[in-house]
Amino acid sequence: WERRKLFVIKEQASAWRYISKAIITTLEKMATDLCDLQQLRRRPHNGGIMSRLFIISRERTSNAVAQNVQLCVWAAHSGASLAINALENKEDDYGEVIRTLPDILNAMLALSIALQDYVQSKKPEVFVGSKEKVAALHGHQLARSQWIYLGTQLDTAIYRIISGYYEHMKLFKVPPEHAARLNLYMSFESQ
Repeated sequence: WERRKLFVIKEQASAWRYISKAIITTLEKMATDLCDLQQLRRRPHNGGIMSRLFIISRERTSNAVAQNVQLCVWAAHSGASLAINALENKEDDYGEVIRTLPDILNAMLALSIALQDYVQSKKPEVFVGSKEKVAALHGHQLARSQWIYLGTQLDTAIYRIISGYYEHMKLFKVPPEHAARLNLYMSFESQ
Protein backbone atom coordinates (compact mmCIF):
# COMPACT_ATOMS: atom_id res chain seq x y z
CA TRP A 1 0.00 0.00 0.00
CA GLU A 2 2.76 2.48 0.91
CA ARG A 3 4.57 1.70 -2.33
CA ARG A 4 1.44 2.43 -4.36
CA LYS A 5 0.87 5.68 -2.44
CA LEU A 6 4.47 6.75 -3.16
CA PHE A 7 3.99 6.01 -6.87
CA VAL A 8 0.78 8.12 -6.97
CA ILE A 9 2.51 11.01 -5.21
CA LYS A 10 5.41 10.88 -7.68
CA GLU A 11 2.94 10.89 -10.59
CA GLN A 12 1.24 13.97 -9.14
CA ALA A 13 4.60 15.75 -8.84
CA SER A 14 5.53 15.01 -12.44
CA ALA A 15 2.04 16.06 -13.60
CA TRP A 16 2.47 19.37 -11.76
CA ARG A 17 5.85 19.89 -13.46
CA TYR A 18 4.31 19.27 -16.88
CA ILE A 19 1.30 21.51 -16.23
CA SER A 20 3.33 24.32 -14.68
CA LYS A 21 5.73 24.28 -17.63
CA ALA A 22 2.79 24.59 -20.05
CA ILE A 23 1.34 27.48 -18.01
CA ILE A 24 4.67 29.31 -17.91
CA THR A 25 5.26 28.80 -21.63
CA THR A 26 1.81 30.15 -22.52
CA LEU A 27 2.14 33.24 -20.34
CA GLU A 28 5.71 33.99 -21.41
CA LYS A 29 4.81 33.64 -25.10
CA MET A 30 2.00 36.18 -24.75
CA ALA A 31 4.33 38.59 -22.90
CA THR A 32 6.92 38.23 -25.66
CA ASP A 33 4.28 38.68 -28.37
CA LEU A 34 3.02 41.87 -26.72
CA CYS A 35 6.56 43.26 -26.50
CA ASP A 36 7.06 42.40 -30.18
CA LEU A 37 3.78 44.12 -31.11
CA GLN A 38 4.85 47.19 -29.22
CA GLN A 39 8.02 47.37 -31.34
CA LEU A 40 6.17 46.68 -34.61
CA ARG A 41 6.61 49.48 -37.14
CA ARG A 42 4.69 50.19 -40.31
CA ARG A 43 6.58 48.81 -43.31
CA PRO A 44 6.23 50.66 -46.60
CA HIS A 45 4.87 48.73 -49.55
CA ASN A 46 6.86 49.00 -52.74
CA GLY A 47 3.65 48.72 -54.72
CA GLY A 48 4.06 45.19 -56.05
CA ILE A 49 1.43 42.51 -55.56
CA MET A 50 4.00 40.07 -54.17
CA SER A 51 4.97 42.46 -51.39
CA ARG A 52 1.32 42.84 -50.39
CA LEU A 53 0.84 39.09 -50.27
CA PHE A 54 3.75 38.39 -47.96
CA ILE A 55 3.69 41.39 -45.62
CA ILE A 56 1.30 40.96 -42.73
CA SER A 57 -0.32 44.17 -41.50
CA ARG A 58 -0.07 45.43 -37.94
CA GLU A 59 -3.81 44.93 -37.53
CA ARG A 60 -3.61 41.26 -38.58
CA THR A 61 -0.61 40.65 -36.33
CA SER A 62 -2.41 42.26 -33.40
CA ASN A 63 -5.54 40.19 -34.09
CA ALA A 64 -3.47 37.00 -34.23
CA VAL A 65 -1.95 37.71 -30.84
CA ALA A 66 -5.38 38.63 -29.43
CA GLN A 67 -6.65 35.16 -30.38
CA ASN A 68 -4.63 33.75 -27.46
CA VAL A 69 -6.15 35.98 -24.78
CA GLN A 70 -8.57 33.31 -23.53
CA LEU A 71 -5.80 30.70 -23.45
CA CYS A 72 -3.73 33.01 -21.24
CA VAL A 73 -6.70 33.59 -18.94
CA TRP A 74 -7.18 29.84 -18.59
CA ALA A 75 -3.45 29.33 -17.97
CA ALA A 76 -3.33 32.03 -15.28
CA HIS A 77 -6.45 30.75 -13.51
CA SER A 78 -5.28 27.14 -13.76
CA GLY A 79 -1.94 27.99 -12.20
CA ALA A 80 -3.58 29.92 -9.37
CA SER A 81 -6.27 27.28 -8.76
CA LEU A 82 -3.86 24.36 -8.74
CA ALA A 83 -1.44 26.17 -6.43
CA ILE A 84 -4.18 27.17 -3.98
CA ASN A 85 -5.70 23.68 -4.10
CA ALA A 86 -2.31 22.13 -3.32
CA LEU A 87 -1.94 24.50 -0.36
CA GLU A 88 -5.45 23.95 1.02
CA ASN A 89 -5.41 20.16 0.63
CA LYS A 90 -1.76 19.75 1.63
CA GLU A 91 -1.02 17.90 -1.62
CA ASP A 92 2.52 19.20 -2.06
CA ASP A 93 4.39 16.35 -0.38
CA TYR A 94 7.54 16.79 -2.49
CA GLY A 95 7.46 20.59 -2.42
CA GLU A 96 7.06 20.70 -6.19
CA VAL A 97 4.43 23.46 -6.15
CA ILE A 98 6.39 25.73 -3.84
CA ARG A 99 9.50 25.26 -6.03
CA THR A 100 7.78 26.09 -9.33
CA LEU A 101 5.29 28.68 -8.10
CA PRO A 102 7.83 31.55 -8.27
CA ASP A 103 8.34 30.79 -11.98
CA ILE A 104 4.58 30.89 -12.60
CA LEU A 105 4.28 34.11 -10.62
CA ASN A 106 7.19 35.67 -12.55
CA ALA A 107 5.53 34.73 -15.84
CA MET A 108 2.28 36.34 -14.66
CA LEU A 109 4.12 39.49 -13.54
CA ALA A 110 6.00 39.69 -16.86
CA LEU A 111 2.72 39.42 -18.76
CA SER A 112 1.10 42.03 -16.52
CA ILE A 113 3.94 44.50 -17.18
CA ALA A 114 4.01 43.78 -20.93
CA LEU A 115 0.24 44.13 -21.17
CA GLN A 116 0.19 47.46 -19.36
CA ASP A 117 3.04 48.81 -21.50
CA TYR A 118 1.36 47.62 -24.70
CA VAL A 119 -2.08 49.05 -23.96
CA GLN A 120 -0.72 52.37 -22.73
CA SER A 121 1.58 52.78 -25.72
CA LYS A 122 -1.08 52.50 -28.40
CA LYS A 123 -3.87 54.74 -29.60
CA PRO A 124 -7.42 53.30 -29.69
CA GLU A 125 -7.42 53.04 -33.48
CA VAL A 126 -4.63 50.46 -33.28
CA PHE A 127 -7.04 48.12 -31.50
CA VAL A 128 -10.13 48.90 -33.56
CA GLY A 129 -8.61 49.33 -37.00
CA SER A 130 -9.03 52.97 -37.98
CA LYS A 131 -9.93 56.43 -36.68
CA GLU A 132 -13.27 56.18 -38.46
CA LYS A 133 -14.14 53.00 -36.55
CA VAL A 134 -13.18 54.66 -33.25
CA ALA A 135 -15.43 57.63 -34.08
CA ALA A 136 -18.27 55.22 -34.92
CA LEU A 137 -18.08 53.75 -31.43
CA HIS A 138 -19.18 57.10 -29.94
CA GLY A 139 -17.57 56.09 -26.65
CA HIS A 140 -20.17 53.35 -26.08
CA GLN A 141 -17.87 50.37 -26.49
CA LEU A 142 -14.44 49.45 -25.30
CA ALA A 143 -11.76 49.62 -27.95
CA ARG A 144 -9.44 47.38 -25.94
CA SER A 145 -11.90 44.99 -24.35
CA GLN A 146 -9.91 41.75 -24.77
CA TRP A 147 -6.79 43.34 -23.27
CA ILE A 148 -8.72 44.80 -20.35
CA TYR A 149 -10.31 41.39 -19.80
CA LEU A 150 -6.88 39.73 -19.81
CA GLY A 151 -5.54 42.32 -17.37
CA THR A 152 -8.37 41.93 -14.86
CA GLN A 153 -8.27 38.13 -15.01
CA LEU A 154 -4.48 38.14 -14.63
CA ASP A 155 -4.79 40.45 -11.62
CA THR A 156 -7.31 38.06 -10.07
CA ALA A 157 -4.99 35.07 -10.53
CA ILE A 158 -2.02 36.95 -9.05
CA TYR A 159 -4.06 38.12 -6.07
CA ARG A 160 -5.24 34.56 -5.43
CA ILE A 161 -1.66 33.29 -5.32
CA ILE A 162 -0.52 36.17 -3.10
CA SER A 163 -3.46 35.69 -0.72
CA GLY A 164 -2.78 31.98 -0.37
CA TYR A 165 1.01 32.12 -0.15
CA TYR A 166 1.42 35.52 1.49
CA GLU A 167 3.69 34.30 4.30
CA HIS A 168 5.92 32.47 1.77
CA MET A 169 6.25 35.39 -0.66
CA LYS A 170 9.49 36.65 0.91
CA LEU A 171 11.13 33.33 -0.04
CA PHE A 172 10.27 33.68 -3.73
CA LYS A 173 13.04 34.95 -5.98
CA VAL A 174 11.73 37.72 -8.19
CA PRO A 175 13.75 39.63 -10.79
CA PRO A 176 14.22 43.33 -9.98
CA GLU A 177 11.98 44.41 -12.86
CA HIS A 178 9.10 42.42 -11.34
CA ALA A 179 9.76 43.31 -7.69
CA ALA A 180 8.04 46.71 -7.82
CA ARG A 181 4.95 45.22 -9.47
CA LEU A 182 4.87 42.37 -6.94
CA ASN A 183 5.04 44.89 -4.07
CA LEU A 184 2.02 46.70 -5.52
CA TYR A 185 0.09 43.45 -5.61
CA MET A 186 1.23 42.50 -2.10
CA SER A 187 0.03 45.81 -0.71
CA PHE A 188 -3.29 45.15 -2.54
CA GLU A 189 -3.14 48.48 -4.37
CA SER A 190 -4.75 48.87 -7.74
CA GLN A 191 -2.52 49.10 -10.80
